[in-house]
Amino acid sequence: MSYRWAEEDFELPPGVERLGSAAPKNNRSYVMYHGTSSSSAKKILKSGLFKPSADGMLGPGVYLSRDLQKASRYPLKLPEKDRVVIKVKVNVGKVKRIDYQGHPQQKTWYSDGFDTAWVPPNCGMVPSGLEEDCVWDPKRIQIVRAIKPQPEYRGGAAHYYPSIHPFSSTCPLPGRGGSWSCPGHIAPAPMAPSAGGGSTEVIIIIFFIIIILFFLLLLFLIYKIK
Repeated sequence: MSYRWAEEDFELPPGVERLGSAAPKNNRSYVMYHGTSSSSAKKILKSGLFKPSADGMLGPGVYLSRDLQKASRYPLKLPEKDRVVIKVKVNVGKVKRIDYQGHPQQKTWYSDGFDTAWVPPNCGMVPSGLEEDCVWDPKRIQIVRAIKPQPEYRGGAAHYYPSIHPFSSTCPLPGRGGSWSCPGHIAPAPMAPSAGGGSTEVIIIIFFIIIILFFLLLLFLIYKIK
């Protein structure tokens, strides 16, 4: 079964920018995403803070990306239905560009006074070619929403975007059933049915038209006989 991760809302919080392919500017705030498991997401939402990774391509820190599709791949070995992407607002502080493997500051940038390490897209550092960020201090990260994938149905059934929900420590993530436990959630928005999904309705309409024409013809014949 395939899943959709396209985000429903494109409104940016005040003073926040979308991070494109250009380098992030020092002390600016950007929208980014963090992929994790459903169980870990519950802990993050409850505490309001991320637990930095002990190590990684860029050393210790919180790993993020401005690309929702990239974030939705993590954790790599976890089934997609059990993943959650957390949308965040990040004040990147002082940024260090790391654009090749073996960079002298690849894993020590934070000890040199930098707050965020940035891997540019298509620089050879990441197989996907997508940009990546590592933030040293989790207090620079503000949680905006949790995004959970929704099944993508075919054959005429409605397609759904993922559920998205404002951050709340009192409203946990949905279970496998996909329902939120508080009344303030934002429900998935249905998309238009796929092509061919209305064939049954067309057949029914044609059937009723034929019946109406038949009765009109019958009335006409009765009138002529009289």
